[in-house]
Amino acid sequence: MSFHRDPTPYARSWAVFGQRLRASRRKRGLTQRQLGTLLGYDHSLISRWERGKREPLGDAVQRLDEVLETGGVLASVLDEALTDRPNGHTGGHTGGHTGGHTASFVSSPSYLSSGSYPSAGSGPSFSPSVPQQILFSPMPADTSAVAGELAESHNWPSRLPNAELTCPLHGGARCPVPDFTYVFAALARCPETFPHRQDADLIHGLTALLECLVVRNRTELAQSDNAWVERVLRMVVGWAEQVNASGHPPTSQLSLSAHYAMLAGRLRRQCGQNAAAMAWFTHGMRWAEACGNVVVRASLLGELSMLARAEHDVPSTLSYARVLSALTPDRGWTRTLSHLYQARGHALTGDHGECTEQLSLARRQFEILGPRDREESPCLDGSAGLMLLEATAAGALRDLAVSTGDRSVARQAVAATHTALEHLPEGMLPSRLLLTLRLADSYACAGDRDAAREAASPSLRSASLTTRALITQELDGLRLRLG
Repeated sequence: MSFHRDPTPYARSWAVFGQRLRASRRKRGLTQRQLGTLLGYDHSLISRWERGKREPLGDAVQRLDEVLETGGVLASVLDEALTDRPNGHTGGHTGGHTGGHTASFVSSPSYLSSGSYPSAGSGPSFSPSVPQQILFSPMPADTSAVAGELAESHNWPSRLPNAELTCPLHGGARCPVPDFTYVFAALARCPETFPHRQDADLIHGLTALLECLVVRNRTELAQSDNAWVERVLRMVVGWAEQVNASGHPPTSQLSLSAHYAMLAGRLRRQCGQNAAAMAWFTHGMRWAEACGNVVVRASLLGELSMLARAEHDVPSTLSYARVLSALTPDRGWTRTLSHLYQARGHALTGDHGECTEQLSLARRQFEILGPRDREESPCLDGSAGLMLLEATAAGALRDLAVSTGDRSVARQAVAATHTALEHLPEGMLPSRLLLTLRLADSYACAGDRDAAREAASPSLRSASLTTRALITQELDGLRLRLG
């Protein structure tokens, strides 16, 4: 099997789609701005679609067909282009292409019900259909050195749960974790050599490795672990296939796969590779549903909402956020996050009433979170939870100020950002840089340009050098507001 694929068919698929989209829009007598207004998108996104530079997210293709009254032409053109590729690979199509139509998690009722994995012995059925060059990323050259540095600098745990992740096999039990050399020795082998059964030591070790990778991504500004995460993810999925084929349910392997897919998607989104991020998030949803892990499914819906917002896809932003709350109506943490993500979506449209109402609901729900909420969503626990709440609220208020020009809203964003910075845990360098730029931008939106420059000045060099897309987007917005 070759792991290198010619990217030309993938690019050509989107170019053909873009040409047909442009022709359909012109036939209806619409400008890009008018079409964007009808769909709730920025006109620049319409332009990128037509030039084949960006793939539509979620159910955008179906909505384009409906608005332009094409009778499904755009979806069929895209399907024909993608299904002509070798082995039927979709190249990471962001709408979740399934061979005969473009699917959307928002509109699919199966993602609101509990799932089950295929019956034992049904053969491999978990492999992702993402591009080969993404799926088969090479491990770092000096594996042993990187492994030792990772384990040593990020406090390889002796037991689970450590800070966040519980054991996929035993839940909250205090499970022993093997030495990191055992885990990396296993990863040095082929997935086919993994045991065709549950292996507690390997499960515990892979969970500990995941947490170390999560912590490193949260604390180190320049570090990127795409190669590590995606290679380990591929091996865990292969292990799930073997366990399933041997007649045993691969519940813990699929749960780990969903967790690794969530981190893989975050890393790709941080690099601005939103199509690849969507591919990982959607596959993570599939694995989480297959093993019945509702907590990971809810977390992934939040990631999908944030990804859609980054694409200025307001309808999908709101849809994912609402599904998040509907998925687990008995969980306070999902309602809190749902309100926050809805607030950020409404902010992009300048809907002051809905945005501020959703923020108010989020804050009230946050105040009454219970022990199960804090256990299932540690990011909302204690001071770190208050930081996340106020940082997200600050983003929504800043976006609302940009949309409406309301300086009083911008001053609220300033206050919320200050609160978030006060509660930011030590060592979270990427978050500190992002919030510092958000503070400066909020000052700029409030008309205080001197305060904006003073707040941003110590961080401009680091922000200019980073490759993290979320930080560069904050910097671009600040530069725009300061002229």
